Amino acid sequence: DLDFLKKTLDIYLLQIKEAKYKEALEQIKQKIAILGSKLPQEVLLATFIDLDGNSVTLEEILKTKGYRVKVIDFWASWCAPCISEIKSSYQFRNKISSKKNIEFLYFSIDEDQEKWKRKVTQLKEFGMDENQYLMTVETSAVIRDYFAITSIPKYAILNTINETIIGAIPPPNDSGDFEKLIDKIINIKKHK
Repeated sequence: DLDFLKKTLDIYLLQIKEAKYKEALEQIKQKIAILGSKLPQEVLLATFIDLDGNSVTLEEILKTKGYRVKVIDFWASWCAPCISEIKSSYQFRNKISSKKNIEFLYFSIDEDQEKWKRKVTQLKEFGMDENQYLMTVETSAVIRDYFAITSIPKYAILNTINETIIGAIPPPNDSGDFEKLIDKIINIKKHK
């Protein structure tokens, strides 16, 4: 219940005097503020580069994916944990995508477009040649701030109508946690 959580944070923010705790609660409050809300216009208009070198907005990307749950994977060509997760989760991502109406989107924070393209080519056998987008320099700050990206790999989930459901999720692997989370999101949608 987001409303309860927001009200509780407000109560504690009034009572807590120590700056470091107050700052931590403010950060939590900011992260919670995006949950269950439509993406703001500045985020929707953020530009990305696709594998063909075309400039495309987030809004355009999301429209092409239709009425599906979207899992955003923030990664980079130089990020060893990102590459490891991409490789180890390949079969699971394929299975859950077809089974649960999910679309995986890959947003790279690389600054070098050629290095990004080379890594995508190297990872083609792991399904990385689809839904690949490079954040532009102009976009990077807006997207990083909105999704609170402080390290990668990082994952976020948008529901079928592109509301931010979760801004930080477990990696998409076969541990069971990811699939349970997806099931909860799908069940919430069915009961609305």
